[in-house]
Amino acid sequence: MKKLIFVFLTLFACTENQFSGHYLSFELRLAEDVYQPDLEEYIFYNSQQSFYLHDSTYLTNEHIDTTEIINWQDQPQVMVTLTARGRQIFSEFTRTNIGKKAAMLVDRKLVSAPLIRAEIAEGKLIIVGLFNHDEAVSIARGILPRD
Repeated sequence: MKKLIFVFLTLFACTENQFSGHYLSFELRLAEDVYQPDLEEYIFYNSQQSFYLHDSTYLTNEHIDTTEIINWQDQPQVMVTLTARGRQIFSEFTRTNIGKKAAMLVDRKLVSAPLIRAEIAEGKLIIVGLFNHDEAVSIARGILPRD
């Protein structure tokens, strides 16, 4: 088991930063685990897992106020603080979609698809995915809205 984990971490650590050096689009959409003909298939970043996304976009870069890198169990994550309008939209989105998956796209790559377990009214979301520290930094910087 230790060898398998080491190989995975080695491969993971050697991946090229797909998010460096530019402005990155951000979208929050609904996702399904099961194929439906009217949904678009996305492959989860750095994996082979498929998700099927609805067309409607609920949040974009314009709803982001600040970002920061946090670490949880040695895995980098991006904490996003939303604007007042973003907070309202996200609160409604989570309240009405409990039990569904929230798809987070960065530069049209599916980087996070958490299960919505409850309404989130405080206006913060965390992008958790299979990315390394450099990619997390690039995402945090890249998704900030441009003036």
